[in-house]
Amino acid sequence: MLDVNPPTDTSDEAPIPCPLAGWYEETAYNLACSFCYPSSQAALPSPIAWQSCDSVANPLGISCRQMVEDWPAANSSWPISQVAPIWVQPDGTLTMMFTRFTVGVTYRLVGDVDGALRSGLAELTPTVWGPLCTMGQYDIRDGKVVYGISDSEFEGKLSDWGGGSFGGDVNELHPRVFTHYHPVDSGIKSSNTYTAWGDGLVEGMTTGSNIRQYDWGTGQFTRTLDDATIDKGFSHAHVWPSGHALFSDAYQGLAYEKFRVW
Repeated sequence: MLDVNPPTDTSDEAPIPCPLAGWYEETAYNLACSFCYPSSQAALPSPIAWQSCDSVANPLGISCRQMVEDWPAANSSWPISQVAPIWVQPDGTLTMMFTRFTVGVTYRLVGDVDGALRSGLAELTPTVWGPLCTMGQYDIRDGKVVYGISDSEFEGKLSDWGGGSFGGDVNELHPRVFTHYHPVDSGIKSSNTYTAWGDGLVEGMTTGSNIRQYDWGTGQFTRTLDDATIDKGFSHAHVWPSGHALFSDAYQGLAYEKFRVW
């Protein structure tokens, strides 16, 4: 079964506090995943702080600064994510998505490079609360963010198969669940990728090599933008938007490769 836009905490039911002060349990995807969302921006961790680069990180000939790691890191080798996509706003403001790995909690955060944090989600460490799920894939563009979810429903352990996605506005404290694939889905054992685009949330599926669009406002599936049947059996990968256009690579093994634009 595929849940598209499952119920969220918009009813009269009070949100359920999670073990983080000022945060609520995220119940729309899967309560067992141990996801939480903040009740307000005030509940978010401290904003990004900067310092001059140390001798190891400082490249020659250019100005350099690095993040101040002012949180108790879960692992000294991995205090912060290696991937941090950035959206350049029309006024030049840089807004970043990044991860802080802290003791017991992994924070997925959205914040201005030189300003406040805007939104974020939290994953509680599985040994503390619930089985393993993660939001390790994320993207930001055109004022929207998307989190790709991996869970353990298909294989009993963390897996790229199935899973789903959260998405919404950069300032939205409780983003919508757009997709949630389950083991009983017929033919949906697919490793999916998710891309933020002003015209809609974009899902890339390995099964059928589909590129699908969802409406930001309703969370509903809008249309298939490209797939192997439309494109003579070509597979599609590396989706990236620009304005109202959507670009992707298409290939058949190593023999044929081409560039697609919708």
